[in-house]
Amino acid sequence: MAAPSYNKDYEKLSYWEKRYKDEGSFDWGCDVQKCLQQLTQVIPKEARILVLGCGNSEMSYKLYQLGYKNIVNVDYSEVVIQKMAEKYSEMEGMTWQTMDMYHLDFPEESFDCVLEKCTFEVLFCKEKSPWETSSETVDNFNKVLHQVENVLRPGGQLVSISFTQPHFRLPLLRQSLPDWAFEYKTFGDMFHYFVYIGSKGKS
Repeated sequence: MAAPSYNKDYEKLSYWEKRYKDEGSFDWGCDVQKCLQQLTQVIPKEARILVLGCGNSEMSYKLYQLGYKNIVNVDYSEVVIQKMAEKYSEMEGMTWQTMDMYHLDFPEESFDCVLEKCTFEVLFCKEKSPWETSSETVDNFNKVLHQVENVLRPGGQLVSISFTQPHFRLPLLRQSLPDWAFEYKTFGDMFHYFVYIGSKGKS
């Protein structure tokens, strides 16, 4: 399916439901294999992982193949969750749930790691310039980050893969979660991506 006419349409559930209805696997941003090389360095295999905005990406499947057997995938598109749950139904320990990242309906401190790849970018898609982020977008980002904080155990990690440069993303992360410790890694050849790693309560 073609990209929407306006970037802000990426925020609309209707766009994603229509897209996922006929689309197979698709990975936003960097190649999955390159992402895996980064993720396996920072996420322990025994971690209970929550994947935000899983979409129809093969990332969770590939992680499972590498030995990560406790993965919960969420997306607010019921269409894609049903398709992915059916596709990977034989993978014990990997589950799929329809859920909005603004309202993560899990017990407090129930995950070791929250992982997302380019899902946060949707929150910023309507912005005209990364130099001037609107208060509405910042508030929305804060809401999601506090949901993440709530479901992570103390010392747990947020692992975020993004094409947004550190001088834009890090200040927002640190502003929202001042008690956390953040670092990042850069990878990619011609086009760089960034892995942001936040540790809960370890500033």
